[in-house]
Amino acid sequence: MPPSQSQAAAEPRRARHPLGAPALLFGVLAAPLAWFLQIAIVEALAAQSCFAYDKPLPQPRLHGALTTSAVVAAVCLIMGVCGAALAWRNRRIAATVAREAGARSDHVLLRRVAFITHASLMSTLLFVLILVVTDVAGLIVSPCGRW
Repeated sequence: MPPSQSQAAAEPRRARHPLGAPALLFGVLAAPLAWFLQIAIVEALAAQSCFAYDKPLPQPRLHGALTTSAVVAAVCLIMGVCGAALAWRNRRIAATVAREAGARSDHVLLRRVAFITHASLMSTLLFVLILVVTDVAGLIVSPCGRW
């Protein structure tokens, strides 16, 4: 039996926000995931090409290991910057929606999205900075050298 119109009207409508969950999730996770992938791939590549037999080699054994490391670093940096741009966009949209709702709006969803976008922007910018510092360290220190 279908619910009556009075029952449907009595049920609260789920609040919706212009920012969807995928945009929020990508804004939060893009830069940390890029940093994690960069560290995992480059360290594994350096370990296999420089310490293949538990003895440090003066040069990478795999041809193109340095080029591959540079490409991975560049792709991860681009991924992190894209995540930062999306986090910035999400923050602007959340601020606009909150402003349009009014200063005295006590809507829980607006506050939650504002907090998520603010924390996302701060953490993403931090991880982009970490990606840049990791890339600079890769240019200065040889993967086969001692730290």
